[in-house]
Amino acid sequence: MKRLLIILMIVLTIGILTSCVTTPSNEKISIPEVTMALPERPVLQVIPTDLNSAIVVYSLNLVALKGYSERLEVYIDYLTKNRNDIIDILTE
Repeated sequence: MKRLLIILMIVLTIGILTSCVTTPSNEKISIPEVTMALPERPVLQVIPTDLNSAIVVYSLNLVALKGYSERLEVYIDYLTKNRNDIIDILTE
């Protein structure tokens, strides 16, 4: 019985290995490059202890961060579109 199982396993292994066929693919896929650079983070100013100056510096920091977040959203949208284009190319 054990000999029969070993012979069966050998036959199945040979069948599996011979049924796998690789086909050569010479088709080159053109993937779009990422041409947009990651936006640079703004350098924030240190908030002083004086209340009036602190409010001014704090608002300047907020404006800088708002602009950075908007540029970052554009960059993320670009990367998402680029990724979707690559997926479309690969699934054609």
